[in-house]
Amino acid sequence: MQNRQISKENWKPLVELIPIIERTKNFGEYIDSTKVTENFSIYHGFKNSRVVDEFFHRAYKNIITYDFDWMHWELGRLIIESETEVSYEKYDLDILSKLIYAIVRNDKYCDGYLISKFSDGTILKILKTVETILNNSHMSNYINEATAQKLNRVSKILFIKLGKGNEFAQECFENNYIKLDYRTVNHELCIKNQWQRVQDFFINEEKTIKQVATNHINQIKQFYTESEDTLWVTFSDNKLWWCFSKLDIIVNEDNTKTRPTIGKWFDSDILGNLLLTSNLSGKLLKTHGYQGTICNINEREYVLNKLKGKEKQEIKEVKIALTNLKTKLAKLIEHLQWQDFEILVDLIFRQMGWQRVSVLGKDLKTLDLELLSPVTGERAVVQIKTGADLNSFKNYQERFKSMPNYDKFFFIVSSPKKDLINFKNEEEKIKLYLTEEVANLTLSAGLTNWVIQKSI
Repeated sequence: MQNRQISKENWKPLVELIPIIERTKNFGEYIDSTKVTENFSIYHGFKNSRVVDEFFHRAYKNIITYDFDWMHWELGRLIIESETEVSYEKYDLDILSKLIYAIVRNDKYCDGYLISKFSDGTILKILKTVETILNNSHMSNYINEATAQKLNRVSKILFIKLGKGNEFAQECFENNYIKLDYRTVNHELCIKNQWQRVQDFFINEEKTIKQVATNHINQIKQFYTESEDTLWVTFSDNKLWWCFSKLDIIVNEDNTKTRPTIGKWFDSDILGNLLLTSNLSGKLLKTHGYQGTICNINEREYVLNKLKGKEKQEIKEVKIALTNLKTKLAKLIEHLQWQDFEILVDLIFRQMGWQRVSVLGKDLKTLDLELLSPVTGERAVVQIKTGADLNSFKNYQERFKSMPNYDKFFFIVSSPKKDLINFKNEEEKIKLYLTEEVANLTLSAGLTNWVIQKSI
């Protein structure tokens, strides 16, 4: 694969399109086939909007100017096919240029693909990230291709505790190195691989038993000898952090030792998702309680899949089933009687910890539910509709504004009109929940069977 760095001047013509893309609502359309005879039709395919065509030509002139095996680019496939939102700001210009390359080239084989990537916001997000990078000369915080590829060559995965109580963690993350305490151990002996003399030191000077001394030796030896293909991980701030490290041992004035990272420490996967400990397996988290400094990670496949943003096939299947369930559940909710829909909403808020203050569906025209959160003390108004359009929502927005004694407002609709579905609500205080959101809340609240029973 030939690697070519796209210059700032190459990117400028594409970045200039950002304002036009932001103003564009329709990026293309499908043109119906023309029937010539009973058994023959002419396929017209998709017609790009002007900005998509202009982007296409500028991309070919400025980005797609070198040979690149985009069809076999694993990182690109993971990013483009990701089912979770991708944080493009995590990537350097090289990866971003290859993403543009792959998307534009794929449009040749999959008609309408480029339009789809404009419509779902992918192109705009990439260009805005590029614009930010071009305005920021500091590039060390980005994931590059070399780092992503090293995950395919991992020889071993080791956990390292960065000092007692993680006392070295912050300095390691900021200065990009891993750090070993063991201040009493002679550096020259370790560099010369004189491990027997180091063991003698622990037994004779530190007065440790042979078994414990051997354990210390193994940890120190790993720090001094592990190759640059070893993946180092640690836990801090409720996140998993990872890096690769150069085999270059530096002795500090206090006789602590450091190894510089290759690139930097990362607290997200290569798709940009934070590696929160709340989303990690219990088996891996057991390592967090390790009493020593360095130990092997046995969950190799699990860790690498996490860092690559990959999912097991079983998880993918469960997610597909869950999506199908939500879709079917939304259909049932759409057809609930209005009394049942009001009760459903009431039950959802109860499961969420809210307490009902007013009587359900009484005479007050602006609200169906008045709620109180006993934990935060917040007061909320809920308006429940089985059907509503955008004008209805805006009318209630105005009414809500005249009710300063409430902290939150919820406008909930089981079968909204198209203009309300397409509306993007930017009011922080007023929450708009339509059929899909209600289905998600119903599932989370454990009320799926209740909806099924009401639909029989």
